[in-house]
Amino acid sequence: MINKTVAIKSYQAYFNNTLKANFEFTLFYGENMSDAPITTTALEKESLEAHVDLCALRYTNLDNRLNVVERTLRDIHEDIKKGQNSMTKVLVGTAGTVIAGLLSTVVVILMKF
Repeated sequence: MINKTVAIKSYQAYFNNTLKANFEFTLFYGENMSDAPITTTALEKESLEAHVDLCALRYTNLDNRLNVVERTLRDIHEDIKKGQNSMTKVLVGTAGTVIAGLLSTVVVILMKF
């Protein structure tokens, strides 16, 4: 009988390295990972408990990756909000300058009459 704990730990290390490589590939190429084949091990095919444990590891890794994506999106959202606030300040300043310029032009024209 295969030692399930040792097999799962060795597969976890392999799986983490595979996820890292796949994630870097996705970031570099922008490919959809649904095209990648899902691989199973001989241990999974022999033992339901090993399969369940490995699936739990896979879901944990997927959850971690989704958390990274959520954090990244949250950071992007904050950057957009900050950019929008600074752009609003620039637009208000520009509008104020244009209005002041127009008012000063009107005053100069009225003083010539």
